[in-house]
Amino acid sequence: MTPTSPRSLALEILNRIESTDAYADILLEEAFRRHPLKDVDKGLLTELVYGVLRWKKRIDWITGLFSSVKPAKMERDILNILRIGTYQLLFLDRVPASAAVNESVKLAKIRGQRQGSFVNAVLRAIDRGRDDITYPDLSADPLRHISIKYSHPEWLVMRFIQELGIDGAIRLCQANNEPPPLTIRINSMSISREGLLLRLSEAGYDVSFTPLSPAGLILKGAGDVVSIPGFKEGLFTVQDEASQLISFILDPQPGEKVLDACAAPGGKATHIAELMADKGEVVATDIKPQGVRRIEENLRRLGLRSVKAKVIDAAKPLEFKEGDFDRVLLDAPCSGTGVLRRHPEGKWQKREEDIPVLAKRQRTLLENVSIYLKPGGTMVYSVCSVIKDEGEGVVDAFLSVHPEFIMEPAVPQIGDAGEGLVCNRGFFRVYSHLQGMDGFFAAKLRKI
Repeated sequence: MTPTSPRSLALEILNRIESTDAYADILLEEAFRRHPLKDVDKGLLTELVYGVLRWKKRIDWITGLFSSVKPAKMERDILNILRIGTYQLLFLDRVPASAAVNESVKLAKIRGQRQGSFVNAVLRAIDRGRDDITYPDLSADPLRHISIKYSHPEWLVMRFIQELGIDGAIRLCQANNEPPPLTIRINSMSISREGLLLRLSEAGYDVSFTPLSPAGLILKGAGDVVSIPGFKEGLFTVQDEASQLISFILDPQPGEKVLDACAAPGGKATHIAELMADKGEVVATDIKPQGVRRIEENLRRLGLRSVKAKVIDAAKPLEFKEGDFDRVLLDAPCSGTGVLRRHPEGKWQKREEDIPVLAKRQRTLLENVSIYLKPGGTMVYSVCSVIKDEGEGVVDAFLSVHPEFIMEPAVPQIGDAGEGLVCNRGFFRVYSHLQGMDGFFAAKLRKI
């Protein structure tokens, strides 16, 4: 077992995520840069990391059924080795059971012969007993059943049940455990959607239009984004369809001055600039220097000139004049419960007690940036969360103390299809299990 085998690297990444609350995609990119892996090994590494993160609670439940030592009592290394092995046994048909067990045992033996024997015994027991695995009864204990079988923390499942019912909660959890498509947004300053689709189709890619966003394409089995034709030329950027629709709600116009607060990595800021034909001024701010660097990298690659990126804490007084901007977008930091299919580690990193803390900061940010919107201007508040405390709750609290703002229907300006994405109160809200895109919330406010 070499230190650069996919299973060794998966173990290293999973350990780091648990010990540091790191992001899986960033650690995977780092691993790909450090190690010259073959495409098949990159694929297996990615599958193991995301698979274990998606199904961790279910895997631990199964492990507990077949092990004399319960998962909570295990060393992190050994527990993650068992997770990697169990995931291969129960979720990957293309990996023989013998390989799943033997490779896991090799990983464990590096830690000691006793650990190797333990892993071997547990995985072989799971393999033999796979048809006898049971879960808590759905009718008797729906919360525990959904939490374990569909691998989500109980507090989050309870939120889903309260807002969507039991069937809706199950469907959302199922959607969160499905690998998301690769969705890209064309750079309309450089190419048309039809032109990029034709180019990618001719290059052999399975590509189609996004159902709603007039700027999006969906690619299947695309592999490394950087190697896709047109990426280095700045013909497109990676952005989920729901995220694309936020800029269509803002509806910026050429020549306007727009503030995009909390803008990193710059997907919405660059989209705003493109919708404005790169005419006017977009100020994209982020609290972290590395976030601003990512915005600037995207600007250079896409060839956009109207965006200025600045390191600014949007919760504090800004360097601009009151009423300086025609439009303001606040895509606020949130729990990320709408993007769990892309960031499954988020299920295990967030806690229920985080939600009021996040909502308080979101209200502070909204209060502050609203100062810089001119009378008659439009402000959009959005979060990639499906928790109402971070959506409706924040907007209602803001409007209760700001009579100078009124709410307008947050309809994406994409034709008639946009009307169906807005609830009877005028909020934009989409779910992965209903619309097939990331979960998002948005409200459109006008200063009168």
